[in-house]
Amino acid sequence: MASFYVNGQAVSTDKNQKLLRFLRDELRLTSVKDGCSEGACGTCHVLIDGKATKACVPSTDKLEGKHIITVEGLSDTEKEVYAWAFAKAGAVQCGFCIPGMVISAKALLDVNPHPTELEIREAIEGNLCRCTGYVKIIAAVQQADQVFFVGVGRVMLALEAIAKRWAHLGIKTHLVGEITEPAITQNDLLIVGSGSGTTLFPAAIAQKAHQIGAKVVHIGSNPNSPLHEICAFMVRIPVRTKYYLDDEIDSQQPMTSLFEQSLLLLGDSVAKLMIERQQLDMRSLWKYHANLE
Repeated sequence: MASFYVNGQAVSTDKNQKLLRFLRDELRLTSVKDGCSEGACGTCHVLIDGKATKACVPSTDKLEGKHIITVEGLSDTEKEVYAWAFAKAGAVQCGFCIPGMVISAKALLDVNPHPTELEIREAIEGNLCRCTGYVKIIAAVQQADQVFFVGVGRVMLALEAIAKRWAHLGIKTHLVGEITEPAITQNDLLIVGSGSGTTLFPAAIAQKAHQIGAKVVHIGSNPNSPLHEICAFMVRIPVRTKYYLDDEIDSQQPMTSLFEQSLLLLGDSVAKLMIERQQLDMRSLWKYHANLE
């Protein structure tokens, strides 16, 4: 049996388990996210005696007498300040990693109220943000001769909109299955949109593109799909899919609407970043716009 403190309250458990599971499953403290369960991503960061620690690492039998703080245990003032600061800086995307980031920030600021940028970077280096996958997307797009998109249903509608917008940046984009679709080569990129990563048609196209030698990128929610084995990397949008994974963000909307909307926003965000990085003149983009209208 181990006894310790969580957010100022004395707790105890007879079951030896990872702190992450105790906090989420027994105390229902859901700010502590389960991103990897192996100490890699930092989304489960909590404070243990003032030190930022990944909750998926220590077992409860090692915590006797320790004081643990989660985001739920911050003061109202701290919650308001961190919410304002992260929003003001545009540091919030899907929000999944933010609680862990806040804990790392608090651990730093509690002992160093005026840190340098280098000290801040060092403090949060153990926190991985999955939304920054857009950086890899930009690099992959810039290296490719052509960019192909594949998906089905409403996901394909979102991909069509992304392909159109990227075409306005001068990128050669194609939709798999369109009548004018050219051959894909090892110099090209295939972007697969599939929340589950198991939809038959996109999965088959991804396999064929991989065999040809093209780079394949998966945008979805399921990190353990068969696409994992053939994709150069995955950009995860951790929202509700048909598999109802434990760490997916739920939605009041029907079925996978939130995924499709998030996919479109991701594509537009990548377009905006490419414009900024290449210092493109917004007015010059109209030369790529349809003019038979």
